[in-house]
This record gives sequence, C-alpha cells and structure tokens, in this order.
Amino acid sequence: MMRVEFTIPSVTPSLNTWQRMNRYQKPKVRRMFAWECRAFRPVSWPVTPPPFVRVSITRCGKKLLDADNLTGGVKPCLDALKDAGFIADDSPAHIALDVAQVLTKAQPHMRIRLEIDHPSSPAFDRYLHRVASGQTAG
Repeated sequence: MMRVEFTIPSVTPSLNTWQRMNRYQKPKVRRMFAWECRAFRPVSWPVTPPPFVRVSITRCGKKLLDADNLTGGVKPCLDALKDAGFIADDSPAHIALDVAQVLTKAQPHMRIRLEIDHPSSPAFDRYLHRVASGQTAG
C-alpha cells in the first residue's frame, strides 16, 4: 500500500460559496489548490495516475458545514488532485471519497490522505501488471 498525507493551509469554500463565486474568482481558487497539491506530490508517486485511489479529505475549520456544503465544497480540491496527477479522474470508478470535518480554533486547514490499496479493483490489477512489466504509461 502506498500512502501520501499532507496538509493544505487553507480550506475549500462551501458549496454555497463556490456557487456564488463569479467566473474570475473560481479560476483563482482552482489555481491556488492546484499549486498546493503539486507542492506535496512525492517523487515516489506513480507518473501515470493510478486507476483507483482512496481519497480522505478532512476539513478543519472554525465552523461546521452541513453535509451537502461540505461534500460539494471539495470539488476544487478534487480537481486540483486530478491536475497534479494524484488521481486519474474524480468519478466513483477511480476514487473512493471520504469527506469529514473537524471543528478547530486554530488556523483553518485541510488534511488530505491518498492511498493506493484497492486490490479488488480490476483496473488496479491491470495497473500493477503494467508496472511489473515496466509499462507505466496509459
């Protein structure tokens, strides 16, 4: 199993805030999260994104969000993980998403944990076979 854990020093906006952003604000938020995720990409992570990754995102904020705002608000973070090459896609066929939140009095931040450990996935079995044979592209 390969595991990567990192903390981003900001939190994703709630779904309501994200939907109210104008077309100039959304790209800024996307770019900020993309740069944060790229900065934490380890050299040991596969060049080609694995076909299945378990993604755990914990939002540590000064107030708790309701369930739909919390889950919908992680979209910019998932897009950033895809752009940084951590995940192949943000569809259920490629990730198992777990989103949680913690109330904190400290500076708001997000903890992200990525795991490649899904042996029951046929796509993961094909990926392991390609890696073993030296064919990591595609």
